[in-house]
Amino acid sequence: MSTASYVSDVKSKISLRPSQRAVKRAALALALTLGIAAVADLGYDYLTTGRYLESTDDAYVKADSTIISPKVSGYIAQVLVGDNQPVKAGQLLARIDDRDFKAALDQAHADVAASEAAVRNLEAQIALQQPIIEQGTADVAAAEANLQFAQEEQVRYDGLMKTGSGTIQRAQQTDAALREKIAQLQHGKSGLLAAQRKVDVLTTERAKAVAQLDRARAVEAQAALNLSYTKITASV
Repeated sequence: MSTASYVSDVKSKISLRPSQRAVKRAALALALTLGIAAVADLGYDYLTTGRYLESTDDAYVKADSTIISPKVSGYIAQVLVGDNQPVKAGQLLARIDDRDFKAALDQAHADVAASEAAVRNLEAQIALQQPIIEQGTADVAAAEANLQFAQEEQVRYDGLMKTGSGTIQRAQQTDAALREKIAQLQHGKSGLLAAQRKVDVLTTERAKAVAQLDRARAVEAQAALNLSYTKITASV
């Protein structure tokens, strides 16, 4: 190889290599690009998350954590969140097996319905007593009028007997009629009094039935509340 040819090849290779200044410029441009990207990423992270975080000089971070305890006991049927997972107030966290609680509520509904039926039945019986009392009152009034007439008849025949105008048979009939009217009046009064007392008894039974209905409704309300407690939600 000649000297001239060797020199020409060296110059050709040197011309193909980038200059040192160009390399530095490319490196600087790459560093600037990476720096801008890093700043942009940090800025986005701060805007979305970082500005909501708290820090102290004592290396202590304050956070809100709440221990959730169910208000009713039972087996956990489903857990919807993980440990230390951020949650919102009212968010459903877990479900307790609610089959027993639904059964209790159904029984409470049935007890309320039975108690309501008992109250309605007693009210119907009280209402039925009203015409019986009215009829008994009318019977007593009629018996009193009949008794008064029989008493007047007896007085009249007693006078006839004293004057010798009456007969013993007629006087006996008058006495028998008087006793019959007295018995009818007593029977009427007894029936009326029994009807009135039955109303009193039914009224007392109705009051007890209403109290039982109130208790059944309270149990029903508690059963419904217990069923709602099977859904465990975040308080804060």
